[in-house]
Order: sequence, then structure tokens, then C-alpha cells
Amino acid sequence: MYPASLTKVATAIYAIEHGDMDELVTVSKKAAKADGSSVFIEPGEEIELSKLIAGMLINSGNDAAIAIAEHMSGSEKRFMKDVNEFLSKEVNVTDTHFTNPHGLFDKDHVTTASDLAKITQYAMKNETFREYFGKKVLPWEVETWDTTLITHHKILKGELPYKGITGGKTGFVSQSGYTLISTATRGEQDLIAVTLKAPSDKVAYSDTKLLFNYGFENFKSGKIDKKASFIQRTTLIPTR
Repeated sequence: MYPASLTKVATAIYAIEHGDMDELVTVSKKAAKADGSSVFIEPGEEIELSKLIAGMLINSGNDAAIAIAEHMSGSEKRFMKDVNEFLSKEVNVTDTHFTNPHGLFDKDHVTTASDLAKITQYAMKNETFREYFGKKVLPWEVETWDTTLITHHKILKGELPYKGITGGKTGFVSQSGYTLISTATRGEQDLIAVTLKAPSDKVAYSDTKLLFNYGFENFKSGKIDKKASFIQRTTLIPTR
């Protein structure tokens, strides 16, 4: 299926693990003119890699994603080759092929809920990623914009409260429908829920809460309750 901006989870963890967080990224004209959601960076502007990654995850900036890709690998095309190789060899995904770092529609830009859960599970082991993924707000000062970025994830920012929520990423393009990754923790139990192709964000969030409720009620210490009818998994992955 098409992941839309959930792609940025892969872009973020690759950049965090392979880049210098303090290094300055020079924004290209191509990055600054990116379609869709933006953090409003300007050509020639220099921004720390860590700041771009955080802005990309919190405000889903497509411009930030392209700037990161160009900085890391010299071009988007080379970056995607590097990321796909990383996902295959290091994360062990089996059905993912990304053609861009942001998730804008491309018929060949595809993945599965299972692979997205694996990517998120891998990424959540990284302390820097967990910090960014769980941020609700981020002060944002660039050449043309002085504001505070607020996460788009309605559960994480408290608009649709859920006990134990620790992080999340939203996505939408018309071809993908509403896509959502969410993480939650209660006690020693950590869960990841992935929903794809929802007809509305209301459905995506409702399904996510149902999945988390099921997981917290039936999973203990990584094992499913024998009375439960679902196949045992370490992550909860709905299909449509």
C-alpha cells in the first residue's frame, strides 16, 4: 500500500544513525520548493541536521525531507538507494520500496503495515528518534518563519487523549488515504499500531485506539493471553 508521510520514519532513522546531528545542511532550491506540507525553509539557508529531522517528523515537512536526503547522499535518488538497502539489510523488511524521502505519491513507492511496524520498532530503539517522535511542540525559527510547530498526531497532542501514548506520525495523500503510526506504553508493555488506507482520520484514530485497547488487555510480557483469538504478534497491524 501507499504510506504517504509515514515514509519519514525511515528517512529520520536513517539520517539519525548515519549523519552528524550537529552538521549544517544547506537548503537547495529543489528542497525549498517541495510540494505539500512544509517547514518553510529557504534556498541557501543553513540548518542543523537535527533540527531538520525534528521538523520533518513533527510538522511533516517535505522540504526538510528533501534537504536531508540531498545532504546525506548528494541526491534524492542516491539517498533512496541507500535507505532501501538499509531497510532491507538492517531492518529486515521484505515488501518495501521507497522512491522518495517524504511519501508524496509515486506508484512504485509502496510498503506494508507489517514493514512499517518493523521500521518503527527498529527506530524506537534509538533515543534520539524516540525524543523527536514523541515531541508535541517544537520552537521553530528559520529565515522566514518564527513559530512553534505542533505535531499533527491528534492523540499525541491530546486532542484525542489516550493513556500511555508515546509517539506518532500521520500521513495523507489522496491515493493512500489516511495513514497512521502510533506508539504507546503501559507498564512494561510497548505497542506499535499501524493503520493504512483509512477513509478518514476519524477511522484511523478509532482503529488505533481499538488496537491498543486489545493489546493492553491481552498482551503480557510479550505474550498474548491464551483466551484471545488473534495470532500472537509483538506489534498490532490491522488490514483493510
